[in-house]
Amino acid sequence: MPTPTLSAAAKAKLDALLHTSVAQPETPAFAFAAATADELLYFNSAGERVWGSPDKGQVDDTTLYQLYSMTKLVTAVAALQLVDEGKLEIDDGAIIEQTLPELAARPILSYDADGKEVLTARKNPITLRRLLSHTSGLGYTLFDPRYVRWMKDHGKPQTLFMSAGGGLGALEIPLLFEPGTSFVYGVGIDWAGVLVERLSGLSLEEYFQQRIFKPLGIKSLTFHLTQEYIDGLQAVTDRNAEGKLHLAPSLREVVPHTMKQFHGGDGLYGTAKDYVRFLQGVLASAKPGGLVSPESYKWLFTNVLPEREGTTVYEGLTGFLSLLPVDKTLLADTGKALGYSLSLQLNTVESAYGRKAGSASWGGAAKTMYWIDPVTGVIGAVFTQVLNGNPLASTDYVNNVYYNFERELYNVLE
Repeated sequence: MPTPTLSAAAKAKLDALLHTSVAQPETPAFAFAAATADELLYFNSAGERVWGSPDKGQVDDTTLYQLYSMTKLVTAVAALQLVDEGKLEIDDGAIIEQTLPELAARPILSYDADGKEVLTARKNPITLRRLLSHTSGLGYTLFDPRYVRWMKDHGKPQTLFMSAGGGLGALEIPLLFEPGTSFVYGVGIDWAGVLVERLSGLSLEEYFQQRIFKPLGIKSLTFHLTQEYIDGLQAVTDRNAEGKLHLAPSLREVVPHTMKQFHGGDGLYGTAKDYVRFLQGVLASAKPGGLVSPESYKWLFTNVLPEREGTTVYEGLTGFLSLLPVDKTLLADTGKALGYSLSLQLNTVESAYGRKAGSASWGGAAKTMYWIDPVTGVIGAVFTQVLNGNPLASTDYVNNVYYNFERELYNVLE
């Protein structure tokens, strides 16, 4: 397909949608972005950086965001770079056993009829494919009732995985099933980040800066939360039972800190423009000379999930995606139109909102969201900071803004 462009009239329509989106009573600020691999086609933002405090300024291209699970794709790219270098293989379980012995020792958790904890030795290998596609058996301790009970019984806070001081121990949790037999969203990619550190000899912050961000000219993305960053963050909002917007706490305490163990699944902060620049680097990897080889690039747009028969992978995937800003028509028939790559959700048919079959997407808990459409050659992203109590819970207004931006972008692309 020809490289997409946006006319001045098209950009004006996107501007109008943005300002309409923030003009409703009690709505948070938004940033919209669209890009090709080579050009930032569109960026604009509007709304109060700290909701309810106009004196603290409006959001702009320097506004910082808590990116949460937007970190996952960066970690996946780092791991694929090591695959390109021959230091790692997608389906090699032995490298996990050798490099991550703490993970290799994790048993499978269950409870018997009497409610007694049962820990069973794992049989199937843990591989990079399974860590990056959430089929390793590792979940998040905040959501699954088995983890909730296990953490309580062992005197650990449920949100330990979000603690800046939790260290590697925050990731040392049991599995919920045999690797490769189901899907559960969780800390597998955090372990992939530890794998990158140990194979490269660099901290994840050093690796990201040296191998990914600096080559792209990205300066704001980091794991380090300084007071300067705190002062530049868009404030997090939530809605109460009556639907009223209010300022809300973050999942991770917003105080200056450096993580004891960098979280490859949820730890980054930075601007919307810089994250979109990273996505441009990903899309540019379809050709030689990108962040990863064209062969590794394909892994980001290839369904890597196991066969449906004999597993509950797609039941787990569709159940999870039903909570997220996903075209709900794709969830029909146990997600036959869906797939999951090495860190990204895939749609195998065209979305009602515009993205083509073969597109990939993900986002962060505070409603920073993006998609990459390699067929059209376009990236789209919407950034805000809304947690809605449960970080997995749908926020209809925010999701609708995302859908509306996508539909309008495809309507005006030339």
